[in-house]
Amino acid sequence: SIRAYTDAVINSGIINVSGGYGNSGMILKVAAADNITNTGTINISGTSNIGMRVDYGSVNAGTAGSPTAQNKNTINVNDTRNMGIIANGNGSTTNRASGVNGAAGIIRVLGDNSTGLFSISEGSVTNSASGQILVSGTSSLGLVVVDNSSVGTNSGIINITGNSSAGVYNLGTFDMNSGSLTASTPSSVGIYAKPLSTTRITGGTITVSNGSTALS
Repeated sequence: SIRAYTDAVINSGIINVSGGYGNSGMILKVAAADNITNTGTINISGTSNIGMRVDYGSVNAGTAGSPTAQNKNTINVNDTRNMGIIANGNGSTTNRASGVNGAAGIIRVLGDNSTGLFSISEGSVTNSASGQILVSGTSSLGLVVVDNSSVGTNSGIINITGNSSAGVYNLGTFDMNSGSLTASTPSSVGIYAKPLSTTRITGGTITVSNGSTALS
């Protein structure tokens, strides 16, 4: 277990994540409603590195809850196969590891084969109202729900300007209830939904141009 309590672990400066595989700028692992917060800047480079990581842990530190990694400023995802925020695991359908790009949050996916928000093993990721995920890398993804037990939500802004990239890649459950999703480059896709996944678009707008596709 790695505790952070509530609003006690905050980066208001600059974190640079680089080097070999699997490095993380900020990490939380607990079965409680602790959080870690970025109000500064996290720069990710190298290969297979992570800006913020939250795991649902095995230690219940009092009352069970959803541990959360929240971005309230800037995460820059550079180079190759890197991730802005990953949320992994759950304790119940209501208590999940949760990654949130907040209202003032900007995640720039500048690198290739890279991802802004990533949920796995029943984790949850959210791009909140006015939150921005800007994808300019090639073959990169804004928001990923990687298995059928994980969830994702967009209420903010996802903008794809990278070739062969997608705003959302869904293998689980994805909801868009407001906000916008724009794809404007050849072979890019707004939302890619795999068979047997659940994709619910109940609000917001999806805009495509220049040979891109809204839904696939």
